[in-house]
Amino acid sequence: MRRLAAGAVAVALLLGVGACGSSDDAGSDDAASSTPGTGAPGTDPLATTTTRVAPTECADAQGLDGAGGAPTDIELPDVAPTDEVEVTVLEAGSGPKATDTSYVTVDYLGIACSTGAAFGSSWEQGAPITAALGDAQPTATAFSVIPGWTDGLVGQHEGALVQLDIPPALAYGAEGSPPVIDSNEPLTFVIRIEKVSEGAP
Repeated sequence: MRRLAAGAVAVALLLGVGACGSSDDAGSDDAASSTPGTGAPGTDPLATTTTRVAPTECADAQGLDGAGGAPTDIELPDVAPTDEVEVTVLEAGSGPKATDTSYVTVDYLGIACSTGAAFGSSWEQGAPITAALGDAQPTATAFSVIPGWTDGLVGQHEGALVQLDIPPALAYGAEGSPPVIDSNEPLTFVIRIEKVSEGAP
């Protein structure tokens, strides 16, 4: 199940608009099935959904098996980030610097703060992905990303290995991205910047 979940989220977790829902039938069914029908007769059950309070502390990272060469020695912050992205440069890069119009090809590992469990890894899937930062236009092969990625990766150099600890407001916010990412979930990403380019792939 972990491998299947990681594969399913590999693209969706990066899409800035992907976490907001889908207009297709499958997306609607998923949303309905994940929300208890607790509303009174004649009311919209979605209106009664409660929003989870953001955790204030992060669990220890767990279950990191290094699949595909992914990092395993990861320390989540003791206090969950609340306002801005906390950037830790684990290994400095020496290549071109990413800007808010850059396309970056990266390997990444995503971890949920509240559980310490990994929810997506390009290393495990065997191929990096390309992200369109900030004002860069997404393409068929370069995905738009959550704001925390742009905030944390702009200014970093090609070749760097960085850890981004991202507050909910710069990730998936109150909506989350169920069933993989809970409401108001702080996220940690460890990202290897393989390539920085200004031209669309």
